[in-house]
Amino acid sequence: MCTSRDSSLRDYDIELEPDDDPSSTEHPTLQDKAFDDITTEIRSTVDHLLQLYQKRSQMYMSYVKCEAALRDAHAMCDIDPQSPLGYLCVGEVYRQQCRQQKAIDIYSLGLKKASTQHPSYSSLIQAKEDATSQLEKRVDFISQLPFDIVGQHIVPTIMKHQPTDLYNQWPYLHVSQTWRTRLLQSASLHYQLNDKLTIKVADANQLDKLKDYIDSITLSGYSGEHGLDLFPWQSARSLRRLEIYYDLFRRTEHPTSNLSSILMAVGDRLTHLRLNMDMYTLYRITPATEGSIHLEQILEHSPHLRMLTISCVVVKEFKSNNIYPNLVNLAIHVPPDPMTSSTVISVLKHCPSLRALSMFQCEQSRPLRVIHEYCPMLSYLQYGTAHGKYEKDCFDFDSYNTGCNTKPGLTKLDLVADYPKYDISDVISILQQHHSTLEEISIRNLTDTTARYERNMKITFPQLKSLHLAGDCQSAYMYRWILKHAPSLRSLSLDVKSTTIADPISNNITTLTMTLNDVCITNSWIGSSVITSISGNFHP
Repeated sequence: MCTSRDSSLRDYDIELEPDDDPSSTEHPTLQDKAFDDITTEIRSTVDHLLQLYQKRSQMYMSYVKCEAALRDAHAMCDIDPQSPLGYLCVGEVYRQQCRQQKAIDIYSLGLKKASTQHPSYSSLIQAKEDATSQLEKRVDFISQLPFDIVGQHIVPTIMKHQPTDLYNQWPYLHVSQTWRTRLLQSASLHYQLNDKLTIKVADANQLDKLKDYIDSITLSGYSGEHGLDLFPWQSARSLRRLEIYYDLFRRTEHPTSNLSSILMAVGDRLTHLRLNMDMYTLYRITPATEGSIHLEQILEHSPHLRMLTISCVVVKEFKSNNIYPNLVNLAIHVPPDPMTSSTVISVLKHCPSLRALSMFQCEQSRPLRVIHEYCPMLSYLQYGTAHGKYEKDCFDFDSYNTGCNTKPGLTKLDLVADYPKYDISDVISILQQHHSTLEEISIRNLTDTTARYERNMKITFPQLKSLHLAGDCQSAYMYRWILKHAPSLRSLSLDVKSTTIADPISNNITTLTMTLNDVCITNSWIGSSVITSISGNFHP
């Protein structure tokens, strides 16, 4: 190990005042020797202390105690700021942590503060050069690792950092031709466009080179002002997903014509399609709203769709006999006109493979009885009369895996049943049909004014885990019937008005949320349940 000396004790740093000169004393030879002996002993002590700190720092690193190793290394710099040894020790800790830039910074500091006369100064210069070289080194892991590892583990991670708009190119594609080839073989590109922006020719030309690798496109603020010119890659072979958020109140003379032309150009390749309005438009829909596209027209242009989510779409009885067996997820929100029973059934007839269905503005309850005659594998159903009150509950297909269910029967039912449009017997019918498979039930605004409707009091809901009930006291018959026959219920949410609530609650409930008014709660409601939220006017 190279020796080190305290900066104040170096031979070449000592400057004696005249009064302190040992030669001016009565016995210069003896005093010179004593002075040198003390100085040498101090130097040895400092060198030994540096050696001990350096040794302990290295021991800490052998046990991967980096913070402790850094403390000892920095202590060396404090003890002797003009010695390169402390800076070398700090830099070595950083380099073992692969923090090359931090090592370079400490080496640069050492080169400024350390004495150029120190034997280890040249080592400090070399260490900085090595760290700089290591920092600039690049490992081409994309081309060296097996293709399956790159495709399954690396690409999905860096794919999260794709640019969201047209004007920012994905930088990983420009590292090298090898990277571009491998990434494009393993990844699917997504681009988000804004109809309000003018596409630059250079950007369009660049994207045209990548068109065969673009899997999904999101177009925001679409008004119909642009058609196919907004899709320079309309012939992209890999395009499967398209999302268009359009604005009917910033529209051209023929707002749906360009949208139709886009679907005509790319629809036969699509498996996923979203056509949604901007949120501020969502609350201004009236039956007189113009420019709505027809559901049948969309399906004709996109016959291979598996998922379709649409807002403000005109739904009429189908004129053709075409069947769309690939469509498994369908959500129809905010149609400008209510859907009659015959209209709903017409949709079901032409989409027999549905596993998830979300429909609002359904003004009749009769289809509830026969839905599974047309769609036997339907497992999720969201059905209601309102079109503007429950947008926050609109079904998100991306968060619900309908493909995992291979057995017939509903598992999730979300029903908004307004009186007098809905017949309570239709609701009872669908509950009884699927009592053995239902896992989640949400019923809102149901009116059950009488107990005369026949209910099978022997059936149970053995799979029911979650129940949300909202309404008034006139729904008490329905609510009690479900509660009494749900032995496996775990989560119960109530937003009801009732003069009294009986005691049909399962002892297995772990989550209980209640918003109650003028309610009498029996002691057994509390039981072993965990009440996570409770509000309203009630008394024990």
